[in-house]
Parts: sequence; structure tokens; C-alpha cells
Amino acid sequence: MSRTLIQNASSENVSDSGGASSESISQEAPSLQKLCILEIARYVERFPPDAIGDYLTPEHWDEVVRCKHAQTQPIKASGGIDGVGRKNPAISLDTMNNVENKCPGLVSKVSDLLIWKDLVECNFRKGTHKRPEILSKPRPVILRILKDAKDSLTEFMVTFERGCNSQHSLSDIEDDGVTPNKWHQQLSKSYVSLAAAHITVDLLKESGIGKIIKTFTKKGEKIDSGSYDGPLSAMGSIWTSSLKRFTPLLEKWMNIAARGGVEIKQSNKISRSSSSSMSSIGVISGKYTQEDYEEDVEAFGACDSWKALYLALAAREKKRLVRAADKVRETSNNMRQNRSVVRKVGIRRNVISTAKRADRMESILSGDRGQRTTRGNTNSIAFAAQTNMNKLRRETKAVQKYQKSSATGARLGNMSFGNSVGNANITSGNKRVGGLVTSYHGTKKHRINK
Repeated sequence: MSRTLIQNASSENVSDSGGASSESISQEAPSLQKLCILEIARYVERFPPDAIGDYLTPEHWDEVVRCKHAQTQPIKASGGIDGVGRKNPAISLDTMNNVENKCPGLVSKVSDLLIWKDLVECNFRKGTHKRPEILSKPRPVILRILKDAKDSLTEFMVTFERGCNSQHSLSDIEDDGVTPNKWHQQLSKSYVSLAAAHITVDLLKESGIGKIIKTFTKKGEKIDSGSYDGPLSAMGSIWTSSLKRFTPLLEKWMNIAARGGVEIKQSNKISRSSSSSMSSIGVISGKYTQEDYEEDVEAFGACDSWKALYLALAAREKKRLVRAADKVRETSNNMRQNRSVVRKVGIRRNVISTAKRADRMESILSGDRGQRTTRGNTNSIAFAAQTNMNKLRRETKAVQKYQKSSATGARLGNMSFGNSVGNANITSGNKRVGGLVTSYHGTKKHRINK
């Protein structure tokens, strides 16, 4: 019914039966077909894929994709996945896969450019390990960039040589719209597009850009040496100044071609700097090995659209995750096999504790555990009391020794007569036994008690 409605709406718009009144109505309100397409675009992710394939033609599907892309476009923004502020694709990945897998006839360049390109930019950002330089764009896009740059450089050289002819003047060339400012912009634009495009041997052969760049540099060297004379010889500085950028680009491409097995005759100027290593080309560096590069080149040859590029990047990322998991698993197995084996650790039992345990078990079985416990407690109390007495005696002896040493120090510090008499009994090592015996005039002796 929807398909019939859309077809009838389109036929009504084509017919001109309404005259001037129908034209005024069409200017005021959108057509019925346009309203149907807008409504389908608004809820496209809710429709079953079979229904979309049954009721929409490829032309109608392209209109739905354009309307959905316009509806989700930010009004004023910058950056994003498309440079104008878009954060997510207009149609999700699941919807696109379901529609195009169920309805292969709906695959078109419009959906590839508007939807699949945004899916690539959203899921595989540039400059990350998920998207190498060689898989930045599909092969036809890069080939078109190379051919446009080739045509631009060819036109520039033909125009410059025609201007250097004596039959033409600078004013004649400027009348044709070719000014020095335009030459400079043309060369800059060509260099930027060529430097951003990754080159392979197949692209060099198919596009022929390498020969054009080589011819461009040779003629620029002649202009730099003053071989050209004419009314435009003063403008040769624009050409010669661009050699500083195009010559390293040519050297890089020659290294890529030589690595691909192409025999190249290098000039003396280029051969001095083209003997660089593989890492200087900007392709092989870090964890990105030569094997990875060859696999990416093979995948790039099959990327004829943005959808094919997305599928190639998704397969590459899946393979990378499998390799990383295998590497982690291998490292874990090596650590498990090479680590030192730890034997079972047990607590060493003391012989005395074992004997005590056996004695306790025996006392429990014999029934005299209480008697042994009481006797053991009594012995331990007596032993503890004796130990305390010994400690007290040792402490008393230490105190007495300290007092004697203090008295000796005091006597040595103050040698007065009173201190000598007072400390006589302490310092004297001889103990007086009994009393003191005295006599008066040698007649009678008396004993004086202590």
C-alpha cells in the first residue's frame, strides 16, 4: 500500500492537470511523495528490512538516506566525524547491515558516501592503531585524488611553458585567468592532496603520478639553474620554491616502489637521501611490522567502497584482538611453567611439645589428670617464689655496690677532715671486732664498747 501511495504521489506531481492553481499549491506545501519519504526517514530504524525492500525502490531509498542525513545534521558546529559537528552516523550500523543484507538492490553510492563513510570515521578514528595510514580511504577515492593532482600539475607545466614562449606575454597569460597567485594555490593544493594520500606500487602504475612528479622536479631544477628565459622567467621562483616539498615526496615514493620490486634509476641528488631505512618511509615503526603492512596492502586492494573499507577494518581489528589474546595466553603459560615449584610447607613440631601432648593424653586416659595438675601447679609456685628471692638478692647487692661507689666519689671530691672521719667506717675494709682497749698511765686497761 505504501509503495502504491508513493508511486501515485509521484505520478500526481508529474501531471500538469491543475494549471496555475496546482503550481501555487506545490509552492506552498510539499508533495505527498516528499511527505512519505520524510516520515519514513524519521522512523527508518523502526521499519523491518523486508518492508523497506518491498515498498521502496533504490531511488526512493536514496531519497530516504539523504533526508535522514539532513535531519540529523547539526545546525552550527565544527569538528566531529565529518568536520561539521556530526557525532554519530545518521543511520546505525545494525540497520544498514540488515537492510543491505536483506535487500542487496538498495546498495548505492549515496548510502556508501553518506552513511558508511561516517561509520568508518566514527568506529575507526584516524591516527590510531585501529586505522593505519594505508587504510585511510578506499582505493577509488585515493586513485581519483592522484589523477586530479596529475591533471593539475600537467596543466600548470603546460601553461608555464606556453607563457615562457616568446610569442606570449604575461598579460596574455593573465587574461586567460592564470595568475601567479592561482599558480601558487594550485601547487599547494596538489601537494597537500598527494602528501595525505598513501601510495602503493599498484597506484603508482595505474595513476602515473610518479612520472609526472619526476618530470616536474627535473624541469624545476632547470628553472632554478636559469635555463629558461622569457617573459615568465621571473615567476619561476614559484616553481623552484615548491621543489623543497615535492622532492622529498618523490624520494618517499621511489623507496616504496623499490621495496615493491621495481627497478628505479636514481639521480645523484636523490640517491644520497633515498638510502634511508624502512622506518623513515613512515610505514613501518614500533609494533607495526612488515607482515602487518603486507596484509594491509592486500586488504586495501579490495576496498572499492567505504563499506568494503569498514568490513576490512573490522576484520583487521578482530584479528588483532585474537593475536593479542594469544600472546597474553602464551605469556601466562610461560610464567606458569618457568616459575619455581613451591613444596607443601608444614609446621615443625617440637619434641618437647610432642612429649607433653602425649603425657597429657596419658593422664586423661589414666584418670589422674587432676592430681598431676595440682602437683605441677605446686612445683611451679615454689619455683616462682625461689626465683623472686634470687632476684631480690641480686637487686640488693647492686644497690649496696652503688652506694659504696657513690661514697667513694664524694670522699674524693671533697677532702675535708669531717668527710674523712664520716666516711672512715664506710671506706675501711676492716671490720672492728669487740670494743676499744685503752690504758691510763700504763697501769690499768679499760675496754670501751662499740
